[in-house]
Amino acid sequence: MIDENIDMTDQPQSLPRYHHPYIYETSPDPGARRCLVASFAVGRDGAPLAVLDHLPGEGAELTPAACRALADALVRIADDADRLAAAGVRNG
Repeated sequence: MIDENIDMTDQPQSLPRYHHPYIYETSPDPGARRCLVASFAVGRDGAPLAVLDHLPGEGAELTPAACRALADALVRIADDADRLAAAGVRNG
């Protein structure tokens, strides 16, 4: 259901991304070749952001091992977002 009363002026606009997307394996089985792709950006408030592609969709069925692999990838993405922000890496 679409809420027509949402104020879109507060919604994030296109943000600059760091040049090269990073690829994170998310499968406990290396032969499965599942991955997340993360680009990193800086929010309007100056805080680091991770922009993710290839997240499991709605209704995704994940084994406990797959959940752990996804969680591990998300922690690595968060660490990289912090590391890149601390290093002052910017799009340019």
